[in-house]
Amino acid sequence: MATLFSLESILLIVLGGILPVFIWLWFWLREDTARPEPKGLILATFLAGGAATFPAFVLEKIASTGFHIPEGVLLFTLWAFIEELMKFLAARLTGEGSRNYDEPVDSLVYLITAALGFAAVENILFLVYHQETGTALTDFILGGNLRFLGANILHAVASGVAGGIMAFAFYRSKIIKGLFALFGLATATLLHSIFNTLIMGSTGGGILITFAYFWAVATLLILLFERVKKITPRYV
Repeated sequence: MATLFSLESILLIVLGGILPVFIWLWFWLREDTARPEPKGLILATFLAGGAATFPAFVLEKIASTGFHIPEGVLLFTLWAFIEELMKFLAARLTGEGSRNYDEPVDSLVYLITAALGFAAVENILFLVYHQETGTALTDFILGGNLRFLGANILHAVASGVAGGIMAFAFYRSKIIKGLFALFGLATATLLHSIFNTLIMGSTGGGILITFAYFWAVATLLILLFERVKKITPRYV
């Protein structure tokens, strides 16, 4: 078995943890080709999303051990809320807080970018853990693929839906924007907690069914992108 920091292990972690995320990022950014966001700002938002995993981990640890909340729907929902809030703040403090945040579709772009940064770090930590525990190479690769199919699309879809909801209030008052942001965060939390609850209780084919559910939601997200692109100040 390869040691944790062997060349083979590093390559697997990079290919299994980061490359799939970049593929997803490229896919979603193609939805914003008319007025693409600055690459430097996309990078900053992506890195902020990645950095958000660390306070999220601390808060999740406090929720589960500090408050002694047992595993179940309540804990999974709380974890989902923490992660969605951290991704939301990462986007807000970078892309959505800049002067380039100037059209409704940017809500989806920046939130999805932050979400995929979050997913990239989660992937790496997940794969490092599997290496530390001596997981077989085939299981290691399978684990990475399952995260590509499930968790990566989960983060993008949940945050993308939140961004889509926020987009419909882009030309509205600050109060309306705030309400739509809260509704988007709640919706993202709901989608995320459903995934967490389903995946924790699934094995074999059940896992694939859970992933298929989120692939279906991802298809709806593509349609949402197209709808948001048509929003104008007179249209809302």
